[in-house]
Amino acid sequence: MLRAVLLVIHAFLGVSAVAAGLALVRRPNGSSLGLEREWLEGSPLADYRVPGMFLATVISGANLASAAAQLRGSIRAPGMSLATGLLLVAWVTVQTAIIKVRHWSQYGWVALFGFVAVASAAQVWLAERKAQEGLEQEEAW
Repeated sequence: MLRAVLLVIHAFLGVSAVAAGLALVRRPNGSSLGLEREWLEGSPLADYRVPGMFLATVISGANLASAAAQLRGSIRAPGMSLATGLLLVAWVTVQTAIIKVRHWSQYGWVALFGFVAVASAAQVWLAERKAQEGLEQEEAW
């Protein structure tokens, strides 16, 4: 169940990050996503082009790779999802530090990214526990 939930969330976030990132690269003033250039005042960013490229490549790539690992049932999937969840938390933390809270949807992203990190940590713990139980059973033979 946890694997399916993470698969769907990672796929959704990966596709969404590509779309949002490309929108910001095409219109770096942020207007295509309802962002205002003034929100960047005092930051090292002149426009939203760099965040757009980061979204379209790093954020989307990490989420799509994690989704693919979850789909295959890879032994690396829990760790990949955890790393992606932590990346998402870092991303939204930096974003909030730069532009502050400007829209109610930011709270939803914080909650979703936090959920990914916590659910992925639980998946890592469960995988390690399962592996440990398997080792204990082998030793009993």
